[in-house]
Amino acid sequence: MLNCIEQNKWTVCVRAFIQASYCTKEMSEEFGELLPEWIVIKEVTNKKYQQILELSLDKGEASAIALSLELQNVLLILNVLKARKEAKRLGLIFTGTL
Repeated sequence: MLNCIEQNKWTVCVRAFIQASYCTKEMSEEFGELLPEWIVIKEVTNKKYQQILELSLDKGEASAIALSLELQNVLLILNVLKARKEAKRLGLIFTGTL
């Protein structure tokens, strides 16, 4: 089963067998609507690293990348090419939705 939500530039699709789907507070605010219960809001611990990423990316993308660096076995979903390039530079596993 595939669960999907769409809003502006965000598209989140998660298969039901995935253990957890995380979203940062910043991503949630950009989304602008109540998120489904299968998405867990998780805060980034290293806010300084997130702030450095915000020098070149928007808050949602920066927080998503910063959070993925703190977690293990993560598939990061990014729409924006600039964010995907940064994720690649950092050695993260990612996919795009566009």
